[in-house]
Amino acid sequence: IKENRGGFQYPDTDIEQKEKSLDRQILRKRILSKQLAAIKYEIINGNFEKAKLLLTQAQASKNFTRPIQYRYLAILHFIEGDYKQSLEYLNKKEMLALAHQDNVCLLRTLNHVILDQAAQAQEEWDNCKKFIIGKSVSGNVWMDSLTRLKVAQRTDEAAEPLKGVNIENEQGDYLRLFLKLALYLNKQELIFPRVPYLSVSAFENLKTRELLGLLHYRNGDIVKAYNLIEDLSTPNSENIKGNIYLAQEKLELAYAQFKLALKRKNNSQNALERIIPTAWRLNQWSEGANFVGRLKEDEDQKFVKLALEAAFLTKDQKYKEALERLEYIAAKSRETQSVEVNQLYTFNALMLEKKEEAFEYANKACKQQDGFNCWLRNHMMIWEDMTLTLKRQDPVFGEVEDLVGKYTKSFTPDPIKEEVFVKQKEIEELEDAQIELIPPL
Repeated sequence: IKENRGGFQYPDTDIEQKEKSLDRQILRKRILSKQLAAIKYEIINGNFEKAKLLLTQAQASKNFTRPIQYRYLAILHFIEGDYKQSLEYLNKKEMLALAHQDNVCLLRTLNHVILDQAAQAQEEWDNCKKFIIGKSVSGNVWMDSLTRLKVAQRTDEAAEPLKGVNIENEQGDYLRLFLKLALYLNKQELIFPRVPYLSVSAFENLKTRELLGLLHYRNGDIVKAYNLIEDLSTPNSENIKGNIYLAQEKLELAYAQFKLALKRKNNSQNALERIIPTAWRLNQWSEGANFVGRLKEDEDQKFVKLALEAAFLTKDQKYKEALERLEYIAAKSRETQSVEVNQLYTFNALMLEKKEEAFEYANKACKQQDGFNCWLRNHMMIWEDMTLTLKRQDPVFGEVEDLVGKYTKSFTPDPIKEEVFVKQKEIEELEDAQIELIPPL
């Protein structure tokens, strides 16, 4: 029979069909896992654009479902600080199914909190707790406090989970959660009464000891804070040591500590915000400009960052680079830049011999009540080219006779001698004799 049936294939049995269907499902899951692993890899390594490209290019029906695609895109935009776009992905109709809420409701709540949408944050969080109850070992204490703070706008309300808690009964991450919450809300006084009862193991844990050091430093107990963090080498501990040195005016030691903090964590904003003014005081112009460039790119403070970088570059005599940043500020700020920017622009333009721009920005600074630039503007109208005059090595004026010195220092005193012809006393006696002092009776 087999020899005569030709190309005919008998249909699979039910068991064989189920096995093949199971194999296809396993294969699809493997492909999905591989694709998601590639996307996660790019996210972890900071390649957000590549991760978004992989997500948007994937075919939702073939590779993975729309909810997965939208959830990862929402996470990416959240990491990049685009909270509105993140919220848009989370609010798409595919994401509203109950089956997905436990994966997205926390992120949706956080977006509402950051966007100052207090009512929506409270409503979302109340619903979210129904889906994630029992899934968090910490009981979502942190998220609950954040939502309370956003809605009530009072730290007392947000610190409710700290009141009456016996932290000595907590261990590990749960203990550190309460310590971090006390730091965030500046409510360390709710923690300190129970600190003496902590076990030795709590102080042996480096992360816990660092948090306790931060709490003591925040409370002004500098000695206790230093004793707790002295042998630690974490970014926060290095920052605290640097702050202690700053308070003692030991600028070089503080500068070294902040550099160590940046070595541990190269984007530590706390370290950068402290090392920049220290670099200015120590005349570290080149390094200071580099530190300013590493500050977080905040749209609201972008011009301030560029102006500060231009100030360091100006002191470092890198006038061309400084002027590039000032030109950007002038172009983007629509002529509303501060007097400090106009002052920097004037000086750098003078150093680069751009007299028209120097006069223009000296005039702007003058209108902003800057007396020196008013003086400079007036002199630029007198001198043919002030930019060249400032750089002259030879004397601007020729030999000038020092008249003040001539008539003061070189003057030889020769007092006039008075010649007395008639003594004054004799004149007075003669007058007294002629005057009848006592009238006759």
